[in-house]
Amino acid sequence: MVLVLVERGTLTVREVLPVVVTRATQDQESMPAGAAFTLQVGDSYLSPSGSGGELRNDGTDEVSVLAGILYPMPAGTPEAVGTPAP
Repeated sequence: MVLVLVERGTLTVREVLPVVVTRATQDQESMPAGAAFTLQVGDSYLSPSGSGGELRNDGTDEVSVLAGILYPMPAGTPEAVGTPAP
């Protein structure tokens, strides 16, 4: 999954798949595939990795976006890394 969060400015988005936008107020809105929508400060959404779409700044103010790719952990207990402290 890809997380997109607006830190500053206004971002216009067009996703190829439907997404659910979480507004800074914690309200959620469903956006249909191919529809353009805007994100303000504190707004975010998740989309499947590799789904595609467009992110653009239609204004003159700078936009700052935090984006992260979230991968699921495989089943089972992860292996320990490093040496435990005594």
